Amino acid sequence: MSGYYLAGEMARVKQGMEVALPDEQWVVFREMSFREFIHFLKRIMKNVVLSKYKKHKRGVKKPSTKRDQHANEPHVSTFKLLYQ
Repeated sequence: MSGYYLAGEMARVKQGMEVALPDEQWVVFREMSFREFIHFLKRIMKNVVLSKYKKHKRGVKKPSTKRDQHANEPHVSTFKLLYQ
């Protein structure tokens, strides 16, 4: 599941709900106990389509470029290159 897509969806839904519902509608959540709130969230989660928030698989990596100069040396010092 992609946290990026899930966070984006939550932000969009939150903005819409703040516009559509007046403050009085949110009082019920403030008055709920923690246990009641968790039960409510579990009921809602049954309707979530998780496939909508799949991570995208990484594409094929580009092949690494071959060295033209200093191909036989494992490390080339920048100082030495600048000194030459």
